[in-house]
Amino acid sequence: MSWRVDAVDGRVSVRPGADGARASGATGARRFSAPCVWDSGVLDGYERLNERYGDRARVVEVYGSHASSRFGSGRAAMILPRVGDAAVFRWIRAARRRGFSFSYLLNAACLGGDEGTYSGQRELRALLGRLADAGADRVTVTSPLVMEFARACEPGLKVGASVICYVDSVRKLEFFASLGVDRVTLDIDVTRNFPLLRALRASTGLELGLIVNSLCLLGCPLKAHHYNLNAHFSRPREPGLDAGSALSHVGARCMIQNHEDKVRALMSAWIRPEDLDLYTQTGIDHFKIQGRGARPENLLKTVETYLRGESPAGAVPLTAFAGGRTGFRVKARAMTGFLDHFLHTPYRCQEGCGPCRYCHDWAERVVTEEEEGDVARQVVASARTMAAAAVDYQARIDALAAGVATKLQSRRASVRARTG
Repeated sequence: MSWRVDAVDGRVSVRPGADGARASGATGARRFSAPCVWDSGVLDGYERLNERYGDRARVVEVYGSHASSRFGSGRAAMILPRVGDAAVFRWIRAARRRGFSFSYLLNAACLGGDEGTYSGQRELRALLGRLADAGADRVTVTSPLVMEFARACEPGLKVGASVICYVDSVRKLEFFASLGVDRVTLDIDVTRNFPLLRALRASTGLELGLIVNSLCLLGCPLKAHHYNLNAHFSRPREPGLDAGSALSHVGARCMIQNHEDKVRALMSAWIRPEDLDLYTQTGIDHFKIQGRGARPENLLKTVETYLRGESPAGAVPLTAFAGGRTGFRVKARAMTGFLDHFLHTPYRCQEGCGPCRYCHDWAERVVTEEEEGDVARQVVASARTMAAAAVDYQARIDALAAGVATKLQSRRASVRARTG
């Protein structure tokens, strides 16, 4: 399917070409992909929400992966719920019986080349077969090799390109289309670049998706490194190894840059539920809600917020839209019109703020600190301590080991003194 861009009176609209069946902003329920946390109560909750809001928005797909496996995923195992292998496939079948599609995540940023080994491909072929037998509809993938391998081994499984493919150009979109993917979840850094979103939509008939509730900073310098670490710590580790220093450091640096100034709350990639229509009209087909590490009750609240299409009233913590720790509250309902600047002017945020104070001015009006006090500064102070400790991780371990050795020697000396 092809799309074309029409300009009328300076306004840009996107519509399907002669062979297209879908229309940008077409009527019908907005479609969401939501996390599975291997909890049947979550499926019950999604069903109830679909009954309540299904005429305008509904969860059509659930997604997930093993917490830890040879092929990993985009999240470190330590934050994900752990269930047995048999339970994973039982849950996929249960989701399919209830009418939900299921996408299994094979979206680790790095597999260490394992996907190209004989034993790796043998195990991957077996996994894909089990997923197909359980009724999974698609795999969401980062590695181009795995994309082609999945298409060859299980032609009935759809293949989607993960957000970790960092698709932010027509050239990248065309490349993944050539590998046979049917859906691309776009890089979060394009979330407010409406001219680019229009160009991407006009270039392809693929299904295009966006993550709606990422609190990652737009243009985050840590993004690729963080995803790479998550990949390694989503795979089985050798005995005695831990995530310790590396994940602590990147997590601390993330907290520092997100809390140094309240304007950062508006420089992250989350989308207000009220603004999703702007994206549908731009040609985005599919919206993904993050939250695989969330508690079921919190996850259901977030999903309902987006299906309802309305932010909570008052100044609410950013955790109302996504999990994680934040020291700021946002009057999201008061942000009507915030995206107008991005809709109608060239996107230049990658050049730095410079003299532009657009987000800063909005932050003064709609962003406040947490009610209980100086939370943001406390977060930054704690994170700086954590980052420093991570850098000196070996010294800390050596000191602990020396302390243990000293205690043991003292105890032995005491025993020898008592026993003569």
